[in-house]
Amino acid sequence: MADGTRTTEVLIIGGGIIGLTIALRLRRSNVPVIVLEKGEPGRGASFAAAGLIAPKFEPETEPFARLAIASRDRYRDYCEELRQLTGVNPEYRDEGTIMPLLDDEEETYANGIIESAGDSVPLKTLSRKNILDLEPDLSPEVRRGIFIPGDHQVNNRKLLQALIAAVQKLGGDIRPNTPARAIRVEAGRVSRVESDKDTYTPRHVVLAAGCWSHQVEIDDPSLSPPTRPVKGQMVAVQMTPPVTLTRNIHSPRCYIVPRVDGRADIGATVEEVGFDTEVSSEAVDKLLAAARSVVPGLRQSPVIETWAGLRPGSPDSHPIVGKTPVEGLIMATGNYRSGLLMAPITGELVTELILTGQTPELLRPFSPGRFTDTAGSESG
Repeated sequence: MADGTRTTEVLIIGGGIIGLTIALRLRRSNVPVIVLEKGEPGRGASFAAAGLIAPKFEPETEPFARLAIASRDRYRDYCEELRQLTGVNPEYRDEGTIMPLLDDEEETYANGIIESAGDSVPLKTLSRKNILDLEPDLSPEVRRGIFIPGDHQVNNRKLLQALIAAVQKLGGDIRPNTPARAIRVEAGRVSRVESDKDTYTPRHVVLAAGCWSHQVEIDDPSLSPPTRPVKGQMVAVQMTPPVTLTRNIHSPRCYIVPRVDGRADIGATVEEVGFDTEVSSEAVDKLLAAARSVVPGLRQSPVIETWAGLRPGSPDSHPIVGKTPVEGLIMATGNYRSGLLMAPITGELVTELILTGQTPELLRPFSPGRFTDTAGSESG
């Protein structure tokens, strides 16, 4: 039972990287904002990620590529803003990604990557000598490789730490362990949001609850976003001398993301198993075997962490962002594997939408209405 009624200009449901970045941008525009988070802020899909900022390895459509590259291009300033606000360094790095190719199947996969790249994601082919000069600890079985200079990385956990602190420093109200239960609609607009503790009466509601978004009751059930959990298991090792990696390694077998402290995150499985977050020894063994086949020296590296996260899948693996037919209700969810990548541009454009009432052109292909008969909700 709710204890009281709270008012605010914007209520964000979901304290992950998308919801928090929207809150950051709103506070930069002096908009009052409350963030409701069902658990601990910043502990969802983006906490469980590897920190890759890599547009090339996400779903291939031109609208998605435009949005992803626009977001990637904002990342350096985004991280520097957070560092200056909080003193926490998100460890932004732009050394790029190397794709080592070890067999015929991987050569075929790489040819497809090269053919589909276009001008928006520059690639460079590397000879065996070139690739081993760049990363000497790759397998001696490597035939050749691809270098993707436009791929970046961050320490996603430090980024989230900085983001939470920045929102709070700017006056944002983040409420942990406060799940939103229902969004109530009267006369075609949002009237209130109910949680276990309070009722809220905002002008705007942003539903940004990741794979849990569809669990928030909406009076019109047809507006519930078609999100689902997609499990990803990962393992981290501590690289031991003489093994060192400088760049992201993205093999068709796995990816390896090296950190400045010698940690290397290895991922990831893709599993449609509901809300299960158990880590299996089988998955860990497969990820370690894949990583060691690419970087043999990792056989001596101790395992320091295993974990699983839940990505917010959507029917077409693209974000669900924009207006709904209910006045004041906006979606910002369904980012699947790209929530970390899409945070800067989503925060900017959703804030623009709230302030102007107009949908930015980059967001139009990702309207919530594309899954229903309400596509016209993006007409303004």
